[in-house]
Amino acid sequence: MAAWGRSLHRVISLSLPIFCLCSLHEVIAYQTKLDSTAIEEAYMIGQRNDKVTAEFVAPYLKQVTEEGLDGLHRADIEVLTPYLQIVDRSRDSSKGYSLIQAAKDYHQRGDVVIIRVVLVLPANYPTSQPGAPATACDNTALEQRNFWNNFSFVVKQQ
Repeated sequence: MAAWGRSLHRVISLSLPIFCLCSLHEVIAYQTKLDSTAIEEAYMIGQRNDKVTAEFVAPYLKQVTEEGLDGLHRADIEVLTPYLQIVDRSRDSSKGYSLIQAAKDYHQRGDVVIIRVVLVLPANYPTSQPGAPATACDNTALEQRNFWNNFSFVVKQQ
């Protein structure tokens, strides 16, 4: 694996467990089945769309940045529990989104936890070899069949 790949892999590998441990007290509140009261609470937190909403959402989001030899690497990691999905949808759809629709969405989606990992790679990604100058237009490593071979993600529930 190239140096940039090892560097970013290390950032993600070290950051995800730390993120999970730091957020554990928040995620422990995860309920496997949401009742109508929990759905209403989540909906109302999203409808507020204020500082309280931002403070509620913050522990579920983590941004990790590391300076590598080839530039800045960043990973955004987000854990969306069923409760947070209601908050998120209610926050984004404040006009015309009802509590009835929030309950319907939850029951259709079920108790799925979504984990999003967004990688923001340096402008000179990838370099052909460690220490070699970057080629600005060479994006062969970004092609669909090759790109994800350079990254791995592990999610564990303990």
